[in-house]
Amino acid sequence: MVIDCSTIGIDYAKKIHAAAHATNIAFVESPVSGGTEGARDGTLTFMLGCDSKHSGKAKEMLQPLGDYIAYVGGPGAGQDDWNALCAALIAASTSSAVAKGTWPTTSCVAG
Repeated sequence: MVIDCSTIGIDYAKKIHAAAHATNIAFVESPVSGGTEGARDGTLTFMLGCDSKHSGKAKEMLQPLGDYIAYVGGPGAGQDDWNALCAALIAASTSSAVAKGTWPTTSCVAG
């Protein structure tokens, strides 16, 4: 099993899934969030995109690193949900900034 915790994009994730599947390798895309503190404390967040039959093993392997590991769907879904999470965080921080009259100082960056 290969677990890729980078943010690679939906189309690329699907291509890697297909290539891995063709060689009988389980591929799991799992964008991660939580930064340095999350890595140190074992509280990272992972969003798994893979064939559902591989999600249990992937969760087991990532458990020491994170406290929230969610299977979000098939190939490309981890990247799609990561993009949605980033958009939601940006919208929320922008709305908060407008309400407070300030500008957010954080950004949504793949970790």
